[in-house]
Amino acid sequence: MSKRKLEEDSPGFDNFPPLLSVTPSPDPKYVNDAVNQIAKLAFLSARYSDMKLICGDEVLHAHKLIVCPQSKYFYRACSSGFKEATEPFQFPDKEPALMKKVLEYLYTGTYTVYFKQSNAHHKVYASSLGSSVMGQSNAVEMRRHLFEPFPISTQWAAATSVNVDAGQGPNDGGSDNDFTASCLRNAAYFHARMFAEADYFLIGDLRQKAKNLFSNLFAFNMRKEIIQEAVEELYSHRGNYQELKEIAIGKLVKLLRDPNIKNDSLLSLDFMKSVPEFEHDLCAALIQLADQPLDVLETLRRSRGF
Repeated sequence: MSKRKLEEDSPGFDNFPPLLSVTPSPDPKYVNDAVNQIAKLAFLSARYSDMKLICGDEVLHAHKLIVCPQSKYFYRACSSGFKEATEPFQFPDKEPALMKKVLEYLYTGTYTVYFKQSNAHHKVYASSLGSSVMGQSNAVEMRRHLFEPFPISTQWAAATSVNVDAGQGPNDGGSDNDFTASCLRNAAYFHARMFAEADYFLIGDLRQKAKNLFSNLFAFNMRKEIIQEAVEELYSHRGNYQELKEIAIGKLVKLLRDPNIKNDSLLSLDFMKSVPEFEHDLCAALIQLADQPLDVLETLRRSRGF
């Protein structure tokens, strides 16, 4: 079979027409419109691809011209004579869905909450919203939940906190579907995972974006199992999460010192014992502020941006 025939049989080949019809805007602010449209069309397309990333049992197509200038990891790999410059990159331990999110950022400048099955590209995982089919209103709600938090008052937080025992966290050996369900259920967990991938692949802008979103959304959902799931990830040593740990500890200290919030509604003693490094960090932060009145704590919190 010819190389041409193999390319035409590759997934995504038909999504990228041989001659793109793009019309650049006359407005100088949008002078790069044509380039941006081409990059978006190239996302996960096999046409013109000169990179393959194998994650689990999926093969993802990419393009060095788009990926390498934004990722120091791939730039070094493709510029230093590594075998991956001519052979597929092998990532057997990475979830395909997460790698697609990284590529989505590199090709579009952002990343979304929409996860698609590898063999059914129009089926979106929305089980955490209580529906097997995600309608327009659910899509808006999902985006708000994962990217656009609203301010939380102390009274609202206390009223909506629930005392639920921690459930089982994401399983490293679980399926890609389990991973996407965890991301949809837990916004902070999702952005923490994106932060770790950006740190691994040395993508500075993505790292900062994921950090900002994590900071906005950690403890936004006050359910105990959601907070504990995010904390468990931060102390899993999957990535260099030190910056996110400091954000999480700062927010938890504030919540735990709030007289209107029950401490056992946020964290369980059993969970604290199961993650001793987190237990140490949290206790140390609380001890440092033990003698300070709440108004001093509030001033300190604002000065640190928590």
